[in-house]
Amino acid sequence: MTQAPLVRIRSLSRKMKLLTALAAAGLAAVFAYLSWMVAFDIEGLKELIARYPLSGTLQLTLSRRALVGLAALAVANSILIGAGIWTLWAMFDHFEKGDIFSERSGVLLRRTGYLALIGGISSLLSHTLAILVATYDNPPGQKMLSIGISSTDIGLFILAGLLFVLGHIMVIAAGIEADNRSFV
Repeated sequence: MTQAPLVRIRSLSRKMKLLTALAAAGLAAVFAYLSWMVAFDIEGLKELIARYPLSGTLQLTLSRRALVGLAALAVANSILIGAGIWTLWAMFDHFEKGDIFSERSGVLLRRTGYLALIGGISSLLSHTLAILVATYDNPPGQKMLSIGISSTDIGLFILAGLLFVLGHIMVIAAGIEADNRSFV
């Protein structure tokens, strides 16, 4: 690879690492804010929850178990997002070092595809479960179950498939290249 494209790839990789670091900092800030609300402003948290999943369409009876269920969903999604951020950081770090078309870069790209697919599924399920959990303790007739899929979800599934396939192709190509080098 000539020097100019490699310099551009390294520059872009540094910028993407910065963007990934900002996303990680944003996730940490949201987590810290929600933790503070749990400890010091539980009523404000209940108001926030009532606005988010249901857009204020229904009164909520948020019991302790509903809050624990919503917290469990939030923690599971945070772990998934954290894994995605870490994988992206590692992939861009490899790219910045000039390790672009290697087996490790392919594995990281494929893992990013897996995480995007799991994230898309999690998004669909989490929204549905959050509404169900938030309205579970409501009186009969005021419980709610909402299932929906949007164009954003479909786009995420297509992107996840593309990332997975490209990563798989890179892994196979790296294996073929290693085979070819062994013959020379």
